[in-house]
Amino acid sequence: MTTETVYVNATTNTETPAWLTIGSNPWLDQGDTSYIHTHINGRKSGDYSFPTSEGEGEIDSVQLQFTDYIANINGVNYYQVYLYDGSAWHNLGSQAPTWSQWQKEAPMDISSILNTWAKINACKVYVLMIANDTYDIYVSELVRIVTYRKATGVGLTITPL
Repeated sequence: MTTETVYVNATTNTETPAWLTIGSNPWLDQGDTSYIHTHINGRKSGDYSFPTSEGEGEIDSVQLQFTDYIANINGVNYYQVYLYDGSAWHNLGSQAPTWSQWQKEAPMDISSILNTWAKINACKVYVLMIANDTYDIYVSELVRIVTYRKATGVGLTITPL
């Protein structure tokens, strides 16, 4: 098994009004010096995209994982996650960060949606804020994790007569 883990490498961030941004584009790459945040209901951020996969062979699983937190222990805000597979957008459900420090969320399994290499390479993500209070949510990282089995290269060899 081979696992490929890649961070966001680009964003169009064309939403208006969008989440606030700190640092530099693409904001959700590795580390916590660049990030997005908001507490305003209905704000979007994205579309976030990833480098082209170098994987080949049989895909075992595909996951997305966010690193985030909420500004107050009493916060009840969350964000919806949307995934593009090259032809359609899919609502993946929500992420509800915990308070006080950057934390990696449980990976979201998207294997049933991104089930081909073409879909993996076309994927984009945006997030939509669902606000129930005034506490900001902060998001600093988004990774795509693909686990696959490489082709073995075993085949039939034909020797001419």
